[in-house]
Amino acid sequence: MNRIFFHAPLAACLAVALAACGNSKAETRNEVAEHARESTSDLRDHIKGLKSGGARETLDAAQAPSERPDSLPKDIWLPDDFEITQVMDMGSVGYSLRAISDHSAEDLAADYSSHLREAGYNVESQKPFMGETKILFDGNGLNSGTVKVQEADSHREIQIGFKPD
Repeated sequence: MNRIFFHAPLAACLAVALAACGNSKAETRNEVAEHARESTSDLRDHIKGLKSGGARETLDAAQAPSERPDSLPKDIWLPDDFEITQVMDMGSVGYSLRAISDHSAEDLAADYSSHLREAGYNVESQKPFMGETKILFDGNGLNSGTVKVQEADSHREIQIGFKPD
């Protein structure tokens, strides 16, 4: 019995709120159902667009995968078959680039270490751990930088991140 009295004020407030809206329950229910159908339809169309390559097309339109981003220092090497999957340029806070390549992980790690040293960076390579090779570097106006090479299903993922001095 106490439970009924406990919920009674809440029910009264809800009834007043619904009455204040000026719609009957049926009208409100129909409006909500219509909105849900429209939202679901829009969401389905968006998902279909992403599945059919819309996300890739958007990326390609924003930045062709074979083009080097302007904010990436010219002396940081990229493999000839790199394909950009994400770029985040946060100015003085840092920079991140993700790409994929078909080169072997061992070759990519060796090439990054070699090219970064040739460009004048201080380089420290770390042995592969759980499928990921990490190369740490600094110098040439960069406070710290990392190149990570990781095995994926049919390709290698490359992540380059750095923070300017």
